[in-house]
This record gives sequence, C-alpha cells and structure tokens, in this order.
Amino acid sequence: MLSDFDQIYLINLKRRPDRLSQWFLDNGHLSKNLKNFQIFDAIDGKNADLTDWRFGAGAYGCMMSHLGVLEDAKKNNYQTILVLEDDFIFNTNFETEFLLGMQELPSNWHMLYLFSTDFSESSRYSSALNKCCSTLSTVAYCVNSDIFDLLISALQIKAREVDVVYAHLHFLINAYKFRTNICAIFDGFSDVEDREVKSNPKPNRPLHKIVLSKLLKQIKSITKYIATK
Repeated sequence: MLSDFDQIYLINLKRRPDRLSQWFLDNGHLSKNLKNFQIFDAIDGKNADLTDWRFGAGAYGCMMSHLGVLEDAKKNNYQTILVLEDDFIFNTNFETEFLLGMQELPSNWHMLYLFSTDFSESSRYSSALNKCCSTLSTVAYCVNSDIFDLLISALQIKAREVDVVYAHLHFLINAYKFRTNICAIFDGFSDVEDREVKSNPKPNRPLHKIVLSKLLKQIKSITKYIATK
C-alpha cells in the first residue's frame, strides 16, 4: 500500500495553509504514521520570471514544483514515488481500489494516475486500469525511477504545463490510469489557474506542433534508455 513507496510527496504552497489543513482533515487517516511522507514546499509562480512563459504564474509554479519533486527523488535514489497535490480527497473505498490497481499493474510500469482526465481516449488494460494515450492531471500519480531522467529533461524545457508535457510522453512510456478515479478534486480557488474551479476541470489543450517538435528533439537521446527498462 502507501507504505510501499520509497517516498510520498504532498505539494503545498506555504501561503495556502488552508489547503493543507483541509487535506489532512479529509485524508489524514491514510497518511498517519507513514514514515515515507513529506510535505514539499511548492514553487510560487508569482515570484518567478515569466518572460518566456505564456501559461500563467500558477501553471509555471506547478510545473517547477513537480520538477523539484522529481529532482529530489532522483537525488535520493528513490525507486518509486507517489506525488500528490493538496486539493483532493481520497475515495471512501480508496484502499481497496488502490490495492486492486497495484495488483494489476505490470512490472514494467512507468506512471500510474490515481486521478485523471483523458484528452485522447485511453484503452482498457485490466478490470481496474486503462493504458494512457494522452491523459491529463497531476493531482495524484505514481512514478517509477526508470523515467525520472526523461520527465526531468522534458520539464526543464519549460514548453507547456506539466500535465500536458506528461501527456505527450505517453507514447514513449508505460503509463496507466485507474479506469474510475479513486480520488476527487475539491471545489474552490485554484492557485494554478488563478480562479475558482469545479471538481471536473477542463483539459488543457495539446501542444502546438512546433513546441512538440522541440520537446521530442530534446528527449530523443533518452528513448533508447527507456526502451531497455
């Protein structure tokens, strides 16, 4: 279960203690006594240089926060991590659903989404899981160390929002999602989108062809490494 991950990261902006308090109120019973659990201080995009970034301060901070998590995981030689944002609640029967999904996950997996929205339809893999084609959201997802380098390299380009970049890598990696989300997003103010959002967010748009070409050129050297895993 959750204790099997080398590390669990909960990303939170220091100026949003309300979000952190609400998260623990709703989910604290699952994180209690976990030794592999840490709160990761999010990067605040409002303090960043956004000269070459056109997707908003919140999205920039979100991308840099997830990049920071991956860099920390690589530095500490973690093999598997669970990355969580602070605006969701686990389903009531989360433990049963999560265990089933983990049992059905193939040994060569790279990513697993606990919550997601499909931009391109995913395909059925098992009773609990689908194979991702172009899946969005970074609310809650698992990552295998085999693709730390790939994800880090892709995010360092700073081409698009973090979930859009991930979505365009799904054809290179073994990414899976729960067929039915096993957590739900809070309604409320989103620092990423800088507005009030509902629990069913609208998917981001796909990458422009020029940006995608740049992204693929940068990660081409890593694909052979991924293929050996």
